[in-house]
Amino acid sequence: MSRFLTIDSLLNSDEGPTKMHPDMEREQSAASEATAIHKVPEYLPRWDEKMTPGEAMRRFYSAQFPGETREVVIFYFEYFYGICPIFHPATFLCRLVCGSVDPLLIDVMRAKTARLITKYTGRKVDLDAIIEHINRRLLLDLESPTFDYIRAVVLMTTLSGGECKFMSYNSLVCLACSMVTRLGWNSLDLSPRDAKRIPWLEWAELETQRRTFWIVYQLDAYQALLADRPVSISEARLHTGTPGSDCTWDDISISQILHWPTRHLQSIDKATIINTGALSYTFIDVCDLTVLLSQINEFLWSIRQRAYERQKPSRDDLFAGMTADRVV
Repeated sequence: MSRFLTIDSLLNSDEGPTKMHPDMEREQSAASEATAIHKVPEYLPRWDEKMTPGEAMRRFYSAQFPGETREVVIFYFEYFYGICPIFHPATFLCRLVCGSVDPLLIDVMRAKTARLITKYTGRKVDLDAIIEHINRRLLLDLESPTFDYIRAVVLMTTLSGGECKFMSYNSLVCLACSMVTRLGWNSLDLSPRDAKRIPWLEWAELETQRRTFWIVYQLDAYQALLADRPVSISEARLHTGTPGSDCTWDDISISQILHWPTRHLQSIDKATIINTGALSYTFIDVCDLTVLLSQINEFLWSIRQRAYERQKPSRDDLFAGMTADRVV
C-alpha cells in the first residue's frame, strides 16, 4: 500500500472512511476529549463525500466556478501558502467548489492578495473597503467562531502587520492567541500517544489545527519582541508538537493548483515540495526557532522583573514618605 492516501482511495476503498493514515498516529481519545472540552469547530461542514481531488480540480478550473475567486485562491497559494500553510489543499478545494467555505475567509484571502492582483492583472481591488467589511464581520462572529473564522483572524493578523496597521495587528494577535488557547490547540499533544490510529481526515484536521496554532504562536512571539512585552503563550503552556511536512498530507500538490492540468503524483517527495516553493520544511524549522525566541524573551523579562523587585521601594519606605509629606 502507498504511503500517501488520496481522498479518492480513502472514500472509495472497501474499508470505507475508517481507513487510517499509514504514517501518522494520533491519540483518538485525546482528540475526542479536545472536541468535548474545547468545542472544536466543525472542520468539514457540508461537502460532497464522493468528491475526488481530480474532480475538485476540474470544477475549480471550470467555467462554472467564479473566476475572481479562483484568481484569489491561486495567488494565495502561489505567494502566501509557503509562509502561512494553514489549509489542507485537497479538503479546502473540495469545500470551496461545493460552496461551503465561509465567505469571510474568501474575503480575507482576497484582501491578502489584493495588491498582487492589482500589480499583475491590472484589476483594481479596493483593499480599504474589503478590510472595513471584514472588520465588521469579525466583530459579529466573535462569540461563535468556526474553523474558517479562526483562520480568517490569523490571515487578517498577517495582513495588518504587512500593512503597518500595528494597533490592529496587536489586537488581532491577542484575539488569535485567546481563541487557540481557549480551544486547546496549544495542548493537542498533551496526552501521551499510543498505538491507536485515527481516520486520515481526522488526522488532517488535527494537522491543520497544529499549523494554525504555530502560525499564531509565531505571530505572538515576534509581536511581543517588537512591542517589548512578554509572550501571550508561554512555553509552560506549549504542548502541541510541530507540524508535519506537506509531503505527508498533500492529495493536491501546490504545482497542480497553480498549473492545472498536471500529472497527479500520489507520492509527493521532499524534492517536489521544495521545488514548488511550499517551504513546509522551512516552516517546521521556524516553529523551533520561534520557541527559542520566546525562551529568550521570557528570560529577559524574568531579569527585568527581578531587577524591578530589587529597586521597588518597600512598603515601609512608602509609608514613611507619605508621613513625611504630611508633616511638611
